[in-house]
Amino acid sequence: MPKTCTKFEGDGGNVAVYLTGEGAILVDDKYDRDHDAIAAHIKSITDQPVKYVLSTHYHEDHSGGNGKFLPTAEVISTANARTNIVKRVQSNASANVEPARVVFTDETAVFLGGKEVRAKFFGRGHTNGDAIIYFPALRTIHTGDLMAGSTPLIDYPGGGSVVEWTRTLDAAMKTLDFDRVIPGHGPITNKAGLMAYRNNVEKLRDRAAGLIRAGKSQADVAKVMTAEFN
Repeated sequence: MPKTCTKFEGDGGNVAVYLTGEGAILVDDKYDRDHDAIAAHIKSITDQPVKYVLSTHYHEDHSGGNGKFLPTAEVISTANARTNIVKRVQSNASANVEPARVVFTDETAVFLGGKEVRAKFFGRGHTNGDAIIYFPALRTIHTGDLMAGSTPLIDYPGGGSVVEWTRTLDAAMKTLDFDRVIPGHGPITNKAGLMAYRNNVEKLRDRAAGLIRAGKSQADVAKVMTAEFN
């Protein structure tokens, strides 16, 4: 990627760092335990501080570091993502995961050092509060876990929907002008890669619906889906 924007992975979800002359903009912050490694990486590429953290969603592997950044940076998320943290919807999350102080319902934008980053909610998918982060000048998006791995993980307690997931991705691909895709987990890809993922979500959803209509038991459905989509 251009050196003004970098991605690093490992423990937790993929983090993107956008460099400006007035500070850095971070997308996601992994777990609380990853803060020092993230901070060290940022210091290795810029002497500017992190001014904003844009959260893709509420899960601890993407938002667990909020508390370490909040004293010096503004954390921004969808309203639903904040609510899910406040209500402790993720049952296995640490007790110290902190919610964003600034939220939006549809879209927002950050302008820093002459650069723009947009955050947009297109609908339900992985959760009910997934934001896609868009870097217009770089023609790059960060999808959070709306794209992660090879098959979708639907967080039903967090308002996720496999039915709406494809419509959400369709809206994003129709609205945003991009080439490069940073997924929530896994290697950087492109628009064709995102489309392939979207089509796999549709295939999985339709296969499961067909099995249910055929009267298959939950155990049988799980067995088939594991065999065909794992």
